[in-house]
Amino acid sequence: MNCSALINDGPAPLRAENTLGEAAEILARASVQSLPVITADGDYVGVFGISEILARIIPRVAVAGDMRANVRFIADDLSELRAKFEAIAPQLVRDWCNMQAAFVRPDTPAPEALRLFCRGHDILPVVGTNGKLLGLVSPSAAIRVISARSDKT
Repeated sequence: MNCSALINDGPAPLRAENTLGEAAEILARASVQSLPVITADGDYVGVFGISEILARIIPRVAVAGDMRANVRFIADDLSELRAKFEAIAPQLVRDWCNMQAAFVRPDTPAPEALRLFCRGHDILPVVGTNGKLLGLVSPSAAIRVISARSDKT
């Protein structure tokens, strides 16, 4: 089995021209951690997610090192974080998406996608040899296909 058997449509991808504010709304509404990013022509650009937004509003020292940082210096109320978000909201997704994010081809063996999920990827864009986004593979779609009983009628 290859990744073409695992493709699902999922939520619509983000556009490179979306602002971070628009992307935050889309991600929250779709209840997903990240989405593929495409150009107006459908060319795959990368992946953008909630972690890219949070990385711009949480002080770098809070996530440096072993991730067990003391974050007492961040205000308890959300006003400071909201102000930081409002400051970055007009920026474009294309400037902050992860262009190095893992992706698969339709003929990529399914176990490779599963290995990538085990390494922490929450989605895998499926990209054709022409550079166009064909869909995505999610862990839930993969487990749905894998766990489906072949003897069902």
